[in-house]
Amino acid sequence: MECIMSDRILVEETSTFIERRSFSWRSLIRRTVRIFPALFRMVGGWRSRRQQRRELFEFLASDHRAAADIGITRYDAEQSFDWPFRN
Repeated sequence: MECIMSDRILVEETSTFIERRSFSWRSLIRRTVRIFPALFRMVGGWRSRRQQRRELFEFLASDHRAAADIGITRYDAEQSFDWPFRN
């Protein structure tokens, strides 16, 4: 018997591969809930860095010698107090 190459795809072999997945609310909610701890860690990191920056600028604004040691003035420290979260 002679082998003949064909460009047709047999439906029976590929139907399980191409089969559409059903929508599941449970899997969607599970994936969404899995994201929250990572988001809370990111926001917590942002808040802690903001707090540390605020404390540093408060210190530099109160102690002109420490600010001068790193090359900024008290005025710069006071202006940078809430950067980039100015009101």
